[in-house]
Amino acid sequence: MRIVLAFAAALAAAPVVAAPSPALCVRLNHVTETRVTDDRTVYYKEGSRWYRNDLGTSCPGLQPGVSLQTKTPSPSLCAGDMVTVFRPVTHVEYGTCGLGEFTRVDGPPPR
Repeated sequence: MRIVLAFAAALAAAPVVAAPSPALCVRLNHVTETRVTDDRTVYYKEGSRWYRNDLGTSCPGLQPGVSLQTKTPSPSLCAGDMVTVFRPVTHVEYGTCGLGEFTRVDGPPPR
């Protein structure tokens, strides 16, 4: 009985680690790198921090090697803002997609 109570007390004293909270926006003038990993995920490097943006749905043409153009009147890129996907050499546009929430991640994303 003592062992069970000691174990339960140890669990109760353990620190609670909170999940990372989503960031509302990233500051465009501080974004130094953008990486697309698939048709739903874009990573933004703001200063030394990386943020993952999970689009709610698949975005036409979004894949590694494409470029994103943003059109926003604010100095920040936020959830709900629209990005246009295009090929940098041919300037062919594939479509426009809405961004999801930004979540801070540890380290750089996969290449």
